[in-house]
Amino acid sequence: MKILYINHEKNLGGAARSLLGIMEEMINIGYDVYVLTPFKSGDFISTCKNIKEIKIISIKFYSCVRKNTVIINKYIDSIIIFLLSYVYNFFVAYKVSKTINDLKIDIIHANSSIINIGNYISKFTHIPQIVHFREFVEEDFSWEFIPNRTTVMNNIKKYSNYQIFISKILNRKYSMYFDIKKQCCIYNGVTIKNNYLKKKDSQYLNIIIAGRVIEGKGQLEAVEAINILINYYKIKNIKLYIVGSREENYTKLLKRKIDEYNLIDNVIFTGYLNNVNELRSRMEYELVCSKSEGFGRVVIEGMLSNNVMIVSNAGALPEIVTNGIDGFVYELGNYKQLANIILNCYNGKYDLHTIKQNAKNKCINKFSQRNNASEIVKIYQRLIINNENQN
Repeated sequence: MKILYINHEKNLGGAARSLLGIMEEMINIGYDVYVLTPFKSGDFISTCKNIKEIKIISIKFYSCVRKNTVIINKYIDSIIIFLLSYVYNFFVAYKVSKTINDLKIDIIHANSSIINIGNYISKFTHIPQIVHFREFVEEDFSWEFIPNRTTVMNNIKKYSNYQIFISKILNRKYSMYFDIKKQCCIYNGVTIKNNYLKKKDSQYLNIIIAGRVIEGKGQLEAVEAINILINYYKIKNIKLYIVGSREENYTKLLKRKIDEYNLIDNVIFTGYLNNVNELRSRMEYELVCSKSEGFGRVVIEGMLSNNVMIVSNAGALPEIVTNGIDGFVYELGNYKQLANIILNCYNGKYDLHTIKQNAKNKCINKFSQRNNASEIVKIYQRLIINNENQN
């Protein structure tokens, strides 16, 4: 089997890392893996090049969303993005389709709902396409579909043969647009390792929150909770590590709050890290304070790193964490509740050893990369058979 994946991320965001995991598993099975990307450099490309079996096709194309940064004005920006993602992508797809046909690709797998070039490639080549829904576009990133969500979904329905959703809540949001028999929920998978060694740091209570530093990821709630723990409950030995690439205005807001609460020595911005697990090895607690989360790959990674996970009740996060069993769930916006959960953990109210073990067992049984890939392979095989029968 030959599979063409379409990636839209330059660096290793959650979607790109999940895609890399799928590609590695397909290579292990013995399939030929190709990836179409609009970039010629970046962490995603570098990682692909280190996996020699991945064949890279780099050609510029555009996503069909408008981000919340206005360059000229909203309406002109929308027109420009429409021309790029529909007209320009159409001609790029036509150009690359000959190569795709020559390679005798069996399946096209678009790694996000914001990628529309796969629609055109599938149209020109008659190769079955899968679209992987990985994000709440509007809620997660404050993006908007161009020209609108209904048009984008109708195009996906017309030009794709199957839709995969990474959580039940994401599936429920978009299921109305598609045939119920041609969609399913498959949770993301991660590589299961048993070599996460903790490096004890008895001097500090170390807490990590990892992800892009943007409003939607809720780092402000983490800062508010830390403020309560330090300035009200007088737990002075706390270190909060904020990991991820930073949006400038939101970072300024966070730093103003940190200054206001006198937390300069307690909150550390690390920036983007290639190997977050190295830092995780020194952590005890990990927070996910997102306002909306299509899945929450970072939660699985934290569980496997033997950290106590404390997550908001937003998006798919409660699908991963069962409160009091394998982690803790707090009400989004209630940073006092978040602070109290950390306080109770710190004071020994919970059996954290059992909670960590339950979390690790859940990851092994439910969220492994191998299980994820095996479910996807079943869809590939079914689509190929259906396509052969139709031809």
